[in-house]
Amino acid sequence: MTMRNTTLCYIERGNEYLMLHRTKKAVDENKDKWIGIGGKF
Repeated sequence: MTMRNTTLCYIERGNEYLMLHRTKKAVDENKDKWIGIGGKF
């Protein structure tokens, strides 16, 4: 098992959250999911 250093944050404004809908890559473990903003180190 390989460990990856990543970050994830949720940006909130009032009762709203900024989220990403993952749809672009065909091979993506988060495909078609709504997730927070983040990335690799």
